Amino acid sequence: MKVLIVHRRHQGHSSTKALSELLETLGGDSMVWRNDRSFLPVSRWLGNADFKVVRWGCTATIPTTGLSSCRYVQRASGIHAVNDKLGFLQKLSLLDNQQGILPVLSSGSTITDDQADNQQWVVRPPTHSQGRNLRVMHTSALSNLITSGWRGYARPLVQKKAEYRVFVMNGKAVNVVKKTPSNPSDVAWNVAQGGRFDNVRWGDWPINVVDLACRISQETGLNLTGMDIMVDHDDNAWFIEANSAPSLPYNSDGSHTYRQKCVAKGFAYTLDNPEVFPYTKGETWRDYVHPAIYGGETQ
Repeated sequence: MKVLIVHRRHQGHSSTKALSELLETLGGDSMVWRNDRSFLPVSRWLGNADFKVVRWGCTATIPTTGLSSCRYVQRASGIHAVNDKLGFLQKLSLLDNQQGILPVLSSGSTITDDQADNQQWVVRPPTHSQGRNLRVMHTSALSNLITSGWRGYARPLVQKKAEYRVFVMNGKAVNVVKKTPSNPSDVAWNVAQGGRFDNVRWGDWPINVVDLACRISQETGLNLTGMDIMVDHDDNAWFIEANSAPSLPYNSDGSHTYRQKCVAKGFAYTLDNPEVFPYTKGETWRDYVHPAIYGGETQ
């Protein structure tokens, strides 16, 4: 297995470095390449049937100089789809199963009587990251915004009690972490702006959260997605967003985290077994865990 992990400038340097290191320990040859660099470090791998490219949040294509093309993990179309936050939410709004999917309003939308009863909305631009560019506004102000030619979208404000990130690989969960924000009163619980991720043990996985993440991951067209899911005070799970390059930081001492190891195992499995697991509603964590992670052992 020969793997090139491609990321873009200012994104994913430590995450891709960790993945590359861990894939090496799992028996592969791996390198990291930034997509704005002219030098391709793996030119000797081109044409090798075992050569694969993992895109980390970027859509770069490797120059193959006329040789047989390499296999890509993380399709460019899927990355484009989830990075277009508004477009992806609109796609979800057309699904038959709307459980866990909040209504989305954009320019030209009509606010229904039921929606008018919801006094507060989270308003965001069509693309965004790390909890930035977020506003909360009342229905009356949103009505004026919708008719102004505004580019962006709004969804109802949910009073949440918990938020999770589920790392889904080809339809099955490889890791679940719970977000602990620095300020629980913030609307966006973004760890890049403070707080931490805490690993959730298999037996403590919130099944409605993991089920929603695995179900919606089927719509992304990606192998790996970091699915952000929140839980309200009635224990309902709601989809927030999908991430094509979810952050995988090291431990504070520079060692590899459990999360990094799980994602690396998932990629190693997927590189040899690219098929997506079809969604099936389950009852316990065993119904959702990826086979690369659980083989009957204890956590």
